[in-house]
Amino acid sequence: MKRDHIKTPNEKRPSFLSGVFLLSLSAILVKVTGLVTKIPLLHLLGAQGMGYYNAAYEVYATLFVLSTAGLPVALSILISRRPESGGQIFRSAARLFAAVGAVGSLCLWFFADGIAARIGNAGAGASVRALAPAVLFVCLASAVRGYYQGMGNMSPTAVSQILEAVGKLVFGLALATAACRRGLPLTDVAAAGAWGLSAGTLSALLYLICRIGADFFRERRNADRGASEHHTSKRPAQRILRPLVAIAVPITLSAGVTPLTRLLDMVLILRRLQGCGYTEEMTGSLYGIYSTLAVPLYSLLPMLIGSLALPIVPGIARARETGDLSAEREIVSTSLRLTCLLGLPASLGLAAFSYPILNLLFGSGNTDMAVAQAAPLLRVLGISVLGGCLVTVLGAMLQAYGRPRVPLYAMLAGSAVKLSAAFILLGIPRVGMLGAPISTFLCHFTVILIESSVLCRLIPRGVSLHGFCLRTGGAAFCAVMGTTLLWQAVDRHLPLPPSAILAAVAFCILIYLILTLRTGALRREDVVSLSHGECLWKLFERLKWTPSGGKVVNFTENKSKFFKTS
Repeated sequence: MKRDHIKTPNEKRPSFLSGVFLLSLSAILVKVTGLVTKIPLLHLLGAQGMGYYNAAYEVYATLFVLSTAGLPVALSILISRRPESGGQIFRSAARLFAAVGAVGSLCLWFFADGIAARIGNAGAGASVRALAPAVLFVCLASAVRGYYQGMGNMSPTAVSQILEAVGKLVFGLALATAACRRGLPLTDVAAAGAWGLSAGTLSALLYLICRIGADFFRERRNADRGASEHHTSKRPAQRILRPLVAIAVPITLSAGVTPLTRLLDMVLILRRLQGCGYTEEMTGSLYGIYSTLAVPLYSLLPMLIGSLALPIVPGIARARETGDLSAEREIVSTSLRLTCLLGLPASLGLAAFSYPILNLLFGSGNTDMAVAQAAPLLRVLGISVLGGCLVTVLGAMLQAYGRPRVPLYAMLAGSAVKLSAAFILLGIPRVGMLGAPISTFLCHFTVILIESSVLCRLIPRGVSLHGFCLRTGGAAFCAVMGTTLLWQAVDRHLPLPPSAILAAVAFCILIYLILTLRTGALRREDVVSLSHGECLWKLFERLKWTPSGGKVVNFTENKSKFFKTS
């Protein structure tokens, strides 16, 4: 007989932290690969072609999130509750995933031209159609990922995500290059790159099918040899799908706010600028520059902070259940400290060195104009990096405190502010395209204001970050400002090559590290918690970067030494 699950209760499952590490590592590789993909695509397609490609991708991303955001999570929850019925739950859910994916693919395929015309970028129709199969492929892949996540195995998800990213890179560039050499129109070249994305999702799906097929075959063979059986009662498909949908719907609604806002933001940018006298080609080029050069760099750190937010929910929930206020206080303060430690210098550094960074990554010949236009957009977006990080962490904390609706309401309010501000600012000629990144900053400010006002009433007393924020902000400002002044002084007398920004960033990080160590913003326990952290801290002590005599330079104590007080 055939067993209905792959893992037995006696089998050892991967630990939670190992799963977090795998998914974090895959997320970094996927994000870096995605950024690397866009660099040669920009040279092949130009700003206008990337406008077609990215417009189609935003349509696909919205439908992708609405189709797959809640269902895999709900499937993993159901399977984790009843691992002995994992196979039966997976087979019933896979039919639902396939149906949802097929409907999404058919909608994109048959209504591609109409969708492209509606968003104000008619040339993107072929690219939208090229992305239609990817919806079905991703839905089927998400079913397998949800199954393995429910069984506590994060490895298939991580490997498939990396395969998908590499497939997009290889197939996308190969097909776009072939189309460009054949002399096809720009719309078809952009569509060829989009077909590469669909091919990448297919490669990930084929891996997952082979993986789960091999696992089920192995289990069936073991059962035929007389392995112990776990008899489980057959559950009707309706009894499985009903709780699956009930869990998936609220998760999908919460996750769908961000892509829907991005889609509406794209439509608003294209339509609003065209209403101000820009041609469709000009607006497509501007949006291509914004979405290809500025947005990917801005979103790198908030995406990485997402891995930091993963342990927050179970950590706080466990501390509250046991009544351990000190552990709860430590988790809250550490999460916010680490977010500020990473987000503050990233925000200031990206804003200060927007042009050199873009010039290093994208600048060469025909893209110099695009880099010059993207630099001020990235400068404004850079200020929003810390806000994007805080939105993720605060939302995770609210979920841990049993307030999952607050992040949803906050995101809805922030989205309303973003769209309203973008509509007004994009219509002002002196502001123009800068209205898009400014509206992003206002959106984050609104969300943080709402979430922090609720969170302040939930966290235990004793969590105070005023002194830490002052020390971290001062260290980040001094490091970035000092590096900027040094850069300008050297560049004034000796023109620097694009690669010189790497040395400047390394110098800035070194100064920031020393200042955070000296002021106590970066503590010993933060360093020791890393791999080989004890050796690293001893190295800092030998270099005399740590506070001498165990004392830290605390700017909040004895303020009269540092500030004139009345």
